[in-house]
Amino acid sequence: MAWQSVMPALAVLSAELRFDGLEPDVGSVETKYGNLLHALYEHIDACYAVMRCVGPAPAKPVQWHQVAVRAQKVPGARAFEDQVIAYKNLSLGPTVNLLKHGESRLRVLAFRSRFAFTLGYFIDGPQRGGVIGPAPTVHHDENSAFSFNRDILVHWWWLYRVSELLADVVERNLGSKMLPVSDGNGSGVVPLEAVDEWVKLCHAIAAIPPDFMPDESEKPYPLVVVPPTGASIRLEYPAPRRPNKFDREAKITACLTIDEGGQTYKLPYVGDAQNVVTVEGR
Repeated sequence: MAWQSVMPALAVLSAELRFDGLEPDVGSVETKYGNLLHALYEHIDACYAVMRCVGPAPAKPVQWHQVAVRAQKVPGARAFEDQVIAYKNLSLGPTVNLLKHGESRLRVLAFRSRFAFTLGYFIDGPQRGGVIGPAPTVHHDENSAFSFNRDILVHWWWLYRVSELLADVVERNLGSKMLPVSDGNGSGVVPLEAVDEWVKLCHAIAAIPPDFMPDESEKPYPLVVVPPTGASIRLEYPAPRRPNKFDREAKITACLTIDEGGQTYKLPYVGDAQNVVTVEGR
C-alpha cells in the first residue's frame, strides 16, 4: 500500500538528515511519495468507474469514465465533482502529469535549525532562462515547495472526503440493493491484520506536527484526531488552530540527485540570480 510505505520512508529520511555523516536515502522517498500521488489520482479515476457502473446506461458508448458519468447524469455525481475536481486539478493532477509525462522529478528539501525541522519537496521543471526550478504549473510563484506534513494531512482528508462523496452517490443510486462488504471469501469481515495496519497508519497521520514551509503558515490544514483505541477518526478542515511558527533562523538543505552534469538549478525560497546553483552530476 502506498500510504504504508511512505510514512516509514519519511521517518528514516528525517532521521538521516538530522545527523551529520549519514547519507540520506532520498531516492526511496522520491519514488514512494511519487507512487502515493499516482495512487491518489488513480483513486479518483476509480471513483468515476464506480459511479459509471451504478448509473443508467449512456445513450452512446463512451470510453472515458468521467465523460460517461456526465453523459449518464448519474444522480449525486454533480455534488461529487463540485468538490473533488478542484482538489484534482489544482495541484494533484498537474503534479502527477509532470511526473508521469513531463520528465520532471520530485526534489526533496528541508529547513533545519536547532529548534525545528521541516521536510518537504518540489516538482522541478523549466523556468525562464532555461533554469530548472519549481515547476510553474504546480508552484505558481516558481519559488515555493510543499511540506510533507501539510501535504499528507491534506491528501489524507481528501481520501476520506472523496470516499464519503462516492458512498453518497452509490447509496443514492442503489439504496436497499447494496450488499455487505466482503473480504473476498464471502464472509463480509475485514481481516484483523488489515484493520490493525490501518489503525497504526491513522495514529501516524494524527501525530504529524503542524510544522510547514514558510509560505504555508497562513494556509488552512486538516486536523486529524484518533483516540488511543483507534475506534474512531475525526477529521476537521480547516483545523481550529494555527500551525507552529516557522523558525526564521532555519537553513535550507536541498537533496538533488542529478543524472547529467552541468544543470543550473533554482532552489525554492531563494530570490535572486546569485542564489542559483549549478550541480555537477556524478
